[in-house]
Amino acid sequence: MELTYLERMEQPHVSDSSPRTELVAESASAVAQSLDAVRGAPGIVPALRLVDDLVRAARNGEPSDLALLTDAVGDDTDQLTGIGAVHALG
Repeated sequence: MELTYLERMEQPHVSDSSPRTELVAESASAVAQSLDAVRGAPGIVPALRLVDDLVRAARNGEPSDLALLTDAVGDDTDQLTGIGAVHALG
C-alpha cells in the first residue's frame, strides 16, 4: 500500500533533523489534501485539473503550508506534483 503525502512526511527523514510530525499535524489543511489529490490522480489530465484546487488552497493557506509546497517542489519522484506546487507558490 502506498503512503499518502502526510504519512510520508511523518516518516523520519535522514537528511532532515527537524521533526515533521508537528508540522504535518498542524497542516492537515486544504494544501496537504490537495497535494495528496494531485499525487493520487489517475493520470496527467486529472492531475492538472486538480492543480487549480491546489493553487486556490495555497492562496488561502497558512504559513506552515509553505514547507509542504517546497517539499513537493523538491520531490524528485513526482515531477507533476512539483510543477503544481510551483504554480501554488506562484
